[in-house]
Amino acid sequence: MSTDVYSRARAIATRLAEINGEGEVQTVNQLLKVAEEVGEVSAAWSGVLGINPRKGVTHTYRDVAEELGDVALAAMVAILMLGYEPEEILTLCAGRQGTRLWGYQMIPRPNQWYPVDHPHTDPGDGREECETCGKWVWPVIHSCKGVPVTGRARARREEGSDDLGEGGD
Repeated sequence: MSTDVYSRARAIATRLAEINGEGEVQTVNQLLKVAEEVGEVSAAWSGVLGINPRKGVTHTYRDVAEELGDVALAAMVAILMLGYEPEEILTLCAGRQGTRLWGYQMIPRPNQWYPVDHPHTDPGDGREECETCGKWVWPVIHSCKGVPVTGRARARREEGSDDLGEGGD
């Protein structure tokens, strides 16, 4: 059997379908399995910290990492049960992190990533440009925590502008 993680997730999903059948109940069970595995991560971390005075330190960082691996594998199987390919979904999620961390989305291309910056003009849907982070946002629900993300917002910060209000006020 292949050691490729995605192939292994497919094999597990196939085997579970053979044993339990397919449908909403099986999908819910797999989603609950993901939650169970997250709980095991928490238990392992508590063991690293020795939170339970009766037990003391019972786990290592490696134990926590392996529990995180179980979460990832259970999540990939759940993604398959929902009818999607884990590699596609995880690649999409990884790309969105670029938006949150670096101010632009990382779009996958074969063997490379390239940035897609935020819109530089009004999208025309009622959003305003936040003076602090530079994103086009709905001020009522926006909270950028003062982190400039776009090139224009970084330039404003570097110029030393002191009136960096939230929500473009």
